Amino acid sequence: MSGGTLKTQLAEATARMAEMERQHMEELERIRAAAVEEAAEENRRLHAAAQESNAQILRLQDELSTALQTQREREARLRSTEEEQARTLHPPTAAATPTVPTNRTTDLDYLRTPRGPSSTTEGPPPLRRASTFYEPSPFLPRNDEETPPPRTGHRKPVVRKPDPYDGTKSEWRKFRTSVRLNLIARRDDFRDDVDRVIFIATHLDGQPLGWFDREFFANPQPRWASDVQLFMDALEEEWGDKGRAEEAMVELRYLEQGADTVTEFYDRFQTLCADARVDPETRVDDFRHKLREQLQNDLVTRGPVEPRNLREWYQLAKRFETRRLERQAEKEAKARFRQPPAGRSSSTNAPKAGGGNQDGKSGKTDKDGGGRQAQQGSRGRSGAAPTRNGSTQPTSTGTATPAAKRCYECQQLGHIARECPQRNAKVAAHIEELEESEEDDAVLSKN
Repeated sequence: MSGGTLKTQLAEATARMAEMERQHMEELERIRAAAVEEAAEENRRLHAAAQESNAQILRLQDELSTALQTQREREARLRSTEEEQARTLHPPTAAATPTVPTNRTTDLDYLRTPRGPSSTTEGPPPLRRASTFYEPSPFLPRNDEETPPPRTGHRKPVVRKPDPYDGTKSEWRKFRTSVRLNLIARRDDFRDDVDRVIFIATHLDGQPLGWFDREFFANPQPRWASDVQLFMDALEEEWGDKGRAEEAMVELRYLEQGADTVTEFYDRFQTLCADARVDPETRVDDFRHKLREQLQNDLVTRGPVEPRNLREWYQLAKRFETRRLERQAEKEAKARFRQPPAGRSSSTNAPKAGGGNQDGKSGKTDKDGGGRQAQQGSRGRSGAAPTRNGSTQPTSTGTATPAAKRCYECQQLGHIARECPQRNAKVAAHIEELEESEEDDAVLSKN
């Protein structure tokens, strides 16, 4: 092949590679452009969704403002009518009825300002303060005058906002806890309960949001509009797990420690008390009586010092449980070391093979007493003891055969009383009981 042909082929191959590289770069550029366009489209979609949500919030705020304005106008007309009637029925010197202040700055301030009493009609009952069950006292102030000044130089904890609550009863407890955490962590962001109610309402979705819209506009000034506790009570009554408190109370009534440790039982007890809306400190006696009987007996012999609260009772019961577990481990270790060797137990618990006759029968003597006389004659001297069939059997001088040994403790053949396994076990158990009683006396004396 000539050099010109090679150069031509090389040039063609180079051109093909360049063309392939160009196509590859064009494909990469097309993919990148498609990805950028897709990301931009997703951003536009999210932005549109956010704008729609903001628009919905603004519409709700506008409707709220309109409803409040309508309520104020209606009350103003009613008050004007009452004043006109009062001027007609009473002298002009009569005391004027207080009027609603007109220097409010926002619509929400109307909820924060108490209404003046009417001259002829009774107003709604006064709003109560939030109870300590929901309002996280002492973290939140009890009234607006106690609101602390903004803190400087302090970094707030990062708390995720509550997920929108759509009415799922199994998610109510999670939503309520998340709301409480936000009210605690963001307490400087809320001026009063009106702001807190608005914050919670913006995290409702689905049917709860429809309930809020329906209930609020059915009564433009609901009682829970300026009381976060009343608002959460109304939410829980309508959408919360209402039967959980009764179920937890029943479970608490029949709760027993059983095979649980003291720590596991204490955690279950605390959880059920929280679900049942019960203060655990009022159930100290229940906690003690639901422990295992051994721990109850230990708590009776605790000493003169009386625990002051549930936490101290739990710590005391945990110490007794730990002490019992340590003793049990010591007993098991001692039992492993006190077990007799396998060869000794087999040789002392069963008579030797020589204790019987050669024909397989037992070593009992005949009724005529001949065998007894033969055994008595063999004591105290060496030699061979005659057997029933006339053969002789060697015996030791001055001692009985192992088969003839009888224990007066268990009445078994093959060992004597000092070697009896039953007697040794009883003695070991008695020694352990004495050691435990001495340890208990030492512990009580320290307490």
